[in-house]
Amino acid sequence: MTVRPRHDWHLDLRDREMSFIRIDHQTWLHFGDTVVVIGCPFTLKVDGRTVVLDEPRDLGPLLAQYPDTLTTATVDEDATLRLSFSRGWTIDVPPDPHYGACQIQGPGRNLVVCPPDSGTLSVWTDDADPILPST
Repeated sequence: MTVRPRHDWHLDLRDREMSFIRIDHQTWLHFGDTVVVIGCPFTLKVDGRTVVLDEPRDLGPLLAQYPDTLTTATVDEDATLRLSFSRGWTIDVPPDPHYGACQIQGPGRNLVVCPPDSGTLSVWTDDADPILPST
């Protein structure tokens, strides 16, 4: 289904420990059985500074945050994904006009994709363990 996010949707991903980071042409953040895949430029806010991360060679500030625990995951009305971590740093992934900005695989059979420039989310959900709030 395709959904338009409401104000600050809270995804059911809190208190998940980051198990590892993988970098190829995308950035993969693994939280046990859940993976957040970032496929476009995103911002990292840490220690009062904001850094736009785009190229693999620029991702050092992100790698320096490992390990940590995800405390909240929200989606704003414009489909920006925001991840907050226990040590106070955040990641913001806004929609991209040309590429799928991000996707969340899991938990279970859940899949949430932010398609190019739509302000919506494409959602495949496991009815027994949904990731999105009730619509």
